[in-house]
Amino acid sequence: MASFYGHRAVVELLLENGADVSICSEDGLSPLYVASCNGHTEVVDVLVKAGADVHQA
Repeated sequence: MASFYGHRAVVELLLENGADVSICSEDGLSPLYVASCNGHTEVVDVLVKAGADVHQA
């Protein structure tokens, strides 16, 4: 949800506390995909720097 709504600070907090950067939703969508589809470039940058796979949906 944080990626979907563009909450960069929440994404950073989740990652700092061990959230999996590549975990997918029930629909099979990654946080990176969701953030990019919704135009949240700051969140995309955070996720990529945290190691998100840019080739994963």
